Amino acid sequence: MSEFSDNVSPLKEETGAGAGGQAAGAPTSGDNGHGEAAGIPTPTPQTVPAGDGKGPSVDLETTLETLVEATDDIDAAAVVGMDGGVMASVLPAGLKAGRMGAMSAALLSLGEKTAKELGRGKLAQVFIEGTDGYVFLLAAGNGAVLCALVKRACKLGPVLGEIREAAKSVATMLSAD
Repeated sequence: MSEFSDNVSPLKEETGAGAGGQAAGAPTSGDNGHGEAAGIPTPTPQTVPAGDGKGPSVDLETTLETLVEATDDIDAAAVVGMDGGVMASVLPAGLKAGRMGAMSAALLSLGEKTAKELGRGKLAQVFIEGTDGYVFLLAAGNGAVLCALVKRACKLGPVLGEIREAAKSVATMLSAD
């Protein structure tokens, strides 16, 4: 398990969704690290209300907004259930929450099976490196994951620290329900 898994529960062992090979609308390589200047709009909240619209989605959205605003290196963030359902998100225009949720669920399913079958224990995080940036999926309590899209030119240590702190906050909020 990772060093933060003492504070954040590992992901559940089974998931129920897959993505079927869809491609994300990720930032282009022309991104200069400042979003709008490269044609990538500023992320805006896309929250899926929980139940009566009161519940944790408002707190989750605030946590995600704080994470994305904390550094110019994070382009987008979402809290995704194990079934691919998006609980809250802060995404740039053009990036669909449903697509991000479905792909996250597919990656989680594969990551969980791989970790288990290869004797690595329960999955704590998935890290994807692309030519234009990174995708981080971190456990955020039982049944949820924090997905963050990060710019290529960032300092990974501090950015990953911010994402881990946000994942811990999300886990705390979801465990209070």
